[in-house]
Amino acid sequence: MKTKKIIIIIIFLFILTGCTSTVNLEITDNIVHEQIIIDDQVTPKNYFREYQPVYYKDNVADTEPDIKEEKKEYYKKEIIDNKINYSYAFRLNDYNESNAMKSVFSSSAIVFSEATGITELYTSSDGVYVFDIYPNLTKLEVNITTELEVEENNADSVSGNTYTWVFTPNNNKKNIYLRMRNYIYKRKHVNEDKNDNKTDDSSKSNNNDSNTNKYSGNSNIKADIKYKEKASKEEKQKENFNYLVIALLLLFAFLIIIFLIGKISIKKNR
Repeated sequence: MKTKKIIIIIIFLFILTGCTSTVNLEITDNIVHEQIIIDDQVTPKNYFREYQPVYYKDNVADTEPDIKEEKKEYYKKEIIDNKINYSYAFRLNDYNESNAMKSVFSSSAIVFSEATGITELYTSSDGVYVFDIYPNLTKLEVNITTELEVEENNADSVSGNTYTWVFTPNNNKKNIYLRMRNYIYKRKHVNEDKNDNKTDDSSKSNNNDSNTNKYSGNSNIKADIKYKEKASKEEKQKENFNYLVIALLLLFAFLIIIFLIGKISIKKNR
């Protein structure tokens, strides 16, 4: 009988024991670079699909044939250090449809607000459900690296600008929450109240239980909109003041011209 290839759903199927997987995300102001590393030293490498769709809607329904179809985007597959690697660069707004995120978490989202310059990534608090489907998976590690200013997070550990969450069958009921500030927005709003937006140093280490079930920062986003409105009002007041100064200068110049014309007229009459 013809052996069918494995349908890979994100960490993409683990047949034998001791399998682990790592998801590395690098987030910029408009791109999410996703890398999925599968460490399975027993399963033959050719059992993992060559053409795995990057978008959940295009996910493979049948294991055969393993071919590339038109009008679909696929992960780049490589074997690095004897591990399977799948990678793809998403536009920020497209990452909500990532095959990986939708296949691992019951719900997840990445949201960017142009009004506030905030990007938030969060997942459901019931952890990952792949442990129930693939009991031979022993660990899933999610690493998120970003140069954006991280204002809040609930990572298990932080190293530099990399935030790490580790899921195991016995440590699974938790979520991912990361709140980042777009650096372009920060440059345009340097006078905002930094104290209200500053992340406590403790948030860059293990967070307490109060942060565990944080899904979204809607209240924080509303606050940031308020800050932006305040900054816009101040900018408008400054702009109005500049207009007033210009008007006074023009009026002063006009009066000088009238005065000079009057003096010239008096000299001519004499």
